[in-house]
Amino acid sequence: MIPITTFPASKLTEHINTDVRTGRRRKQPFDLSKCELLEMVQWDCRVEDEKNKCWPIERLFRRCKNPATGKNVMIEVTAVETPPWKSQVNAEVDAEAAAAGAAV
Repeated sequence: MIPITTFPASKLTEHINTDVRTGRRRKQPFDLSKCELLEMVQWDCRVEDEKNKCWPIERLFRRCKNPATGKNVMIEVTAVETPPWKSQVNAEVDAEAAAAGAAV
């Protein structure tokens, strides 16, 4: 079984280019800049005053070919590729949602 690890977003490139089973660097590393960028929107919804209120949560992924196997791999890159202005908008939406949740 592959171990589940947590790591800071700043270490993403290092992490994906390390074999989690052996701890060694991959012979054929991933180059995220050459991978297709994809976006997925999820929704965080809450009931307020008997109405549903929803906020979008945007997530970014890179679809890469694993150089060793040739199979596609999806790598979430939201934390490292979200533009600063979008992060600010998301923080404001989160603050509004938290304030609405506290008022309920």
